[in-house]
Amino acid sequence: MDAKPLEYQRTKQYEGVTTNGFDAVLLRLSGRTETEIFHKNHCFKDVWEHMGEIEKGNLMLVDSFLGRPGAIRMVDAMYSTSQAMQKYSCNSSEMKTLEKWQKH
Repeated sequence: MDAKPLEYQRTKQYEGVTTNGFDAVLLRLSGRTETEIFHKNHCFKDVWEHMGEIEKGNLMLVDSFLGRPGAIRMVDAMYSTSQAMQKYSCNSSEMKTLEKWQKH
């Protein structure tokens, strides 16, 4: 991890909603708020800003409609990329190998 990594914050707010049989809202209650903080190396800034905000649940839905048996699913690729960003530095041999492979 960089000595001073980038910090990203994502806040989710939940609420309870009660509807009638016609889906008209009868009651709306404020729920909890969750804030997640992510630290990323500077070399991963573009990757995080383009992919980091995609919700895992949305990816799983897309994968279920578009995926084929045995195909690499987007949610798995996103998760693996995020894990690699946490584990390896930008100049690590693993990342250099990945970049070299990607250029082919």
